[in-house]
Amino acid sequence: MTPRLVWSDAQNGSAQNAARILRTDHDRAASLLPADVCNSTTITATINGAGPLLLKLENLLPTGSFKVRGAMTTVQGIPGVLPAVKAEVFTASSGNHGLAVAYAAARYGLAATVVLPEDVSLSKYEVVRQIATRTIVHGADCLGAERHAANLAARDGATYVSPYNHLGVLLGHATIAAEIVRDHPHVTDVFVSVGGGGLFSALAVVLQHLRPDIRLHACFPQNSAPLYWRKVPAALRAHEPTLASAVAGDIDPDSITIPLSLDCLTSAVTCSENQIATAMKHLMADCGQRVEGAAALAVAGWQKLSQTQDMPRPLAVLCGGNITESRHAQVLGQITTP
Repeated sequence: MTPRLVWSDAQNGSAQNAARILRTDHDRAASLLPADVCNSTTITATINGAGPLLLKLENLLPTGSFKVRGAMTTVQGIPGVLPAVKAEVFTASSGNHGLAVAYAAARYGLAATVVLPEDVSLSKYEVVRQIATRTIVHGADCLGAERHAANLAARDGATYVSPYNHLGVLLGHATIAAEIVRDHPHVTDVFVSVGGGGLFSALAVVLQHLRPDIRLHACFPQNSAPLYWRKVPAALRAHEPTLASAVAGDIDPDSITIPLSLDCLTSAVTCSENQIATAMKHLMADCGQRVEGAAALAVAGWQKLSQTQDMPRPLAVLCGGNITESRHAQVLGQITTP
């Protein structure tokens, strides 16, 4: 199905309002985050002989991904901006967001129901099941799981937290941009993996506000890039499995992240499965970071673009590290040499 390329006035209005709040309240969101879910470590790396490349290690945060920022911000709320969650919360994801919401809910003594798609990895299912109050497998893909979770929340009068289409989630993710600007004033380029656009749009709005000179590069897996396909309809193809499963699958056509992201999408790079796997290999061999495909995607994008573009001080956000040692080894064993 061809993605819808025209947004309603209401969708655009909601996106513009979210952008305004991101610009004015990202500092408040950062100040309210618990110390253990912000200020992630950054290291300077040489990857396969190239660099230096700054790596922001979101994969080392609690729950193993940046998603904990948005989950904590959403659950605890921001006075005058975002109401705190007071009762059961419902969510859906391919794993990382669901794990983060369940974790945040548990910290505040709330029940959490997480809906996972049928193609969720067994390892992520098991981790989520151990933390969430209730785990449901439903839907052929992430969008199907999201719709089911939203329906359940509406039925029970509970709160539904989208993996990307939620102001609290965006505000939490925006704290990454504020940390980059504060801690790395000489950064020229930032590479980030893109799925539903929550992380990308939050970074794009806040970086444009604080440091408009920074170039933000959106990295997509060739096999599943719904936002990129909306920007470049000629590239549209059927979704295929990808190592970057955390950013794969279609997205809610009414999401505010669509107009937010497409308004800011000035540099995009798509990466093959082999390029993603190779980046996973280099991150382990050169930096000791065992990360999932979605995190390696940002480095793969840097490896690809840096061959033709001058980037004096680049930074890549490693968004998650939830992959088992055996699965990681299996992926590296499938790399093909050109």
